[in-house]
Amino acid sequence: MFFIDKDEQRGKDLTNLFVRMKESKIALVIFSSRYAESSWCMDELVNIKKRAEKGKLEVIPIFYKVRAKDVRAQTGKFGDKFWALAKVSSGDQIKKWKDALECISNKMGLS
Repeated sequence: MFFIDKDEQRGKDLTNLFVRMKESKIALVIFSSRYAESSWCMDELVNIKKRAEKGKLEVIPIFYKVRAKDVRAQTGKFGDKFWALAKVSSGDQIKKWKDALECISNKMGLS
């Protein structure tokens, strides 16, 4: 069984998505230049990181028209979107997002 988060009903609480993620064994994280525009995506990534660190989830990052180093360091077009989102976010939230981006983008992935 699989699910795609973009098919989830908009306006629903993220806890519904996190319940679905708890049932998952593998996560494909598809980073694009627009990924960091969404606090939803960033919060989802923090949750993925937590589950991966506990050994409950295998994560495969996919870099779609972005470089892994730009995701890792929040630079380039990816970084522009990230820092625009960060301007309207809290410091604690930004730190969690940055940690998750670094952790996940350091895994062996696909371009």
